[in-house]
Amino acid sequence: MLTKQLDRNDARLAFLASMLSLLVFGLTTAPSVVAGDVAELQYLPSRLGIPHPNGYPFYILLGWLWSKMPLSTLAWRMSFLSAGLGAVCVGLAYLLFRLTGLRRISSLAGALTWAFQRAFWLYAGLAHRYTLLMLIGIGLLLAISFWRKRGEPRCFLLAALLAGLGMASHIASPLFFLPGAILLIWPGHIRFPSAKLIGAAVLLALLPLLLYAYIPLRGTGIWNNSPFNEIYQTPLAVLNGIIHPRFAPDAATLWHYFTAGSPGSLGEVLSKAVGNTWFVSELVRDEIGVVWLGLGLSGLLLAIWRDRAWGAAIWTLLVSDILLAFYY
Repeated sequence: MLTKQLDRNDARLAFLASMLSLLVFGLTTAPSVVAGDVAELQYLPSRLGIPHPNGYPFYILLGWLWSKMPLSTLAWRMSFLSAGLGAVCVGLAYLLFRLTGLRRISSLAGALTWAFQRAFWLYAGLAHRYTLLMLIGIGLLLAISFWRKRGEPRCFLLAALLAGLGMASHIASPLFFLPGAILLIWPGHIRFPSAKLIGAAVLLALLPLLLYAYIPLRGTGIWNNSPFNEIYQTPLAVLNGIIHPRFAPDAATLWHYFTAGSPGSLGEVLSKAVGNTWFVSELVRDEIGVVWLGLGLSGLLLAIWRDRAWGAAIWTLLVSDILLAFYY
C-alpha cells in the first residue's frame, strides 16, 4: 500500500544518488571511439543520420542536440550523454522506491545497488539508448505511482507522454507498459480518469510516434542527394556510415527496417525463448551472481508480501524482460 509522502529530504537524497552515480559514470565513461553500435551512436546523431533498425528517432534527435555541447571530443560527449541519463534515472529510482513504501535507507541502497549493477553501469558509460529507455520507463512508473496516490490529471498525462516517447526511443519500451497497466487497474487502487482525460492521454501517447517520420524523410533526403557508387551499387552515404545498409527509401525495405527482428506473436517469443534456456547459467554467472540472484528473488517475494499490486507489477516486468532476453 502506498503510504510514503515525499519531502525535501527525499529530494536531497535523490539528488545525492544522482550526483554520486554521475561522478562514477563520468569517471568510467568510454574515453574514445568504441566498436560496433556504440561507434555508430557516437557519430550518427551529430550528422542526423539513419542508424540501425528500428531507428529510435527520439534518441537520435536528443543526441543531435547534445552533440552541440562544447564538451571534450564528440565520441566522449555522446557516451557521457548515457552517463547523465543514467544518473537521473538512479535518482528517479530512489523516489519510486520511496513511493512504494520503502524507508529512505532501503530506497537509497536499492537505487545505488541497481546503478552499479554490471549491465546498467556498463551502458551508462557508452553511447547507447539503454539508459534513455530505463529513464523513460522509471519515469513512467513514477508518474503512474503519483496518479495512484494523488489522482492528479497531470500525472496521468505525463505517463501517457512518456509511453509515447518510450516507443520513439526503443522497441523494448512496452516492457514497462505491462507493470504500469497492472498498477492502474489493480483492485482497490483504481482511479477512473474522465473521458476527456483519456482522450488527451491517447493524443499525448501518439504524438511522439510522429518522430518516426524522421526516418523516411531524412533518410530519403540523404539517399537522393548522395553520389551513387557504381562499384558497390549504393549511395556514398551508406558507404560513409551516414545511412545504415538496411535502409532504403522503398516501402518494403522500410517495413523490414521498422519491424527489425520484432516477434510476430507471443508463441514465437515463447518457442524461441525455450530454445535459449542455455542462457540462464551464463546470465547468472556473468551478470548477476548466485548471491545477488538469491537476494533479488528474496526481495521479489517480499514485494508480494508488502504490496500485492507492486509485487505483481515487478514480477511481470521481470518475466517479460527474461522472455525478451531469451528471444534475442
